[in-house]
Amino acid sequence: MRKIVLIFILFSGFIAHAEYNGIHFVFTIQLIDGSELQGYKFIAHGQKNEDYKKHLESKPELLLKNDYTSEPGEYGFYQNRLQYKFNESIVYKLLEPHEIDLSKIKSIRITNMTIGSYAIQIVSEHELEDSVWMDSKPISHYVEGEGMCSHDVFIHNSQKIPNETIEKIRIINSEADAKIEARVEEFEHEINSGEEYDEIMKDIYQERRESLELLFKKHEGLKTVIVSLCTC
Repeated sequence: MRKIVLIFILFSGFIAHAEYNGIHFVFTIQLIDGSELQGYKFIAHGQKNEDYKKHLESKPELLLKNDYTSEPGEYGFYQNRLQYKFNESIVYKLLEPHEIDLSKIKSIRITNMTIGSYAIQIVSEHELEDSVWMDSKPISHYVEGEGMCSHDVFIHNSQKIPNETIEKIRIINSEADAKIEARVEEFEHEINSGEEYDEIMKDIYQERRESLELLFKKHEGLKTVIVSLCTC
């Protein structure tokens, strides 16, 4: 049973793209005063076709309607966007929400539409400057499961970190993964062991985090990207 859960986590990315699709938009807003703004937005269940594009361009209120409590005002857009390579695809994180007055807009021109999944999100906090090190190859990676969510944690080296530190990180992750696999084997045929299994996993996760935290405190150049995938 536990192996099935792990297989689900590994392949749920494909499920998420199929069932939880939306569209990432890049667009230019032309204001009545002649100035222009570039914006970014994501619309769940959006469609990637010319008719939908023209429909949104003709009705800016549909494209710019704010759907999240963290966004200021009734209408707005994001001023910047980070992208990150994940499972042979790209995930985005929208940055710097900005409120806008619809009465000041003359027109909107959508310049790019990209299919994405709202089930997959970068949940770690970042700034635009992080795009430099986020484009580098991770030095280590591990996965944690929680309910119907999996969390991929990628560790990056944004400065010159000693090789022995990088090796310590790999050893910590390798030992934790071995413990997880051993527990999966132990509980594989258990039916009513969900709570016990979850508590054991939490302990292993916590032990790994504490070991890594000591290295992160010592080396500011160590950075992480956390990509979460949740299905229902």
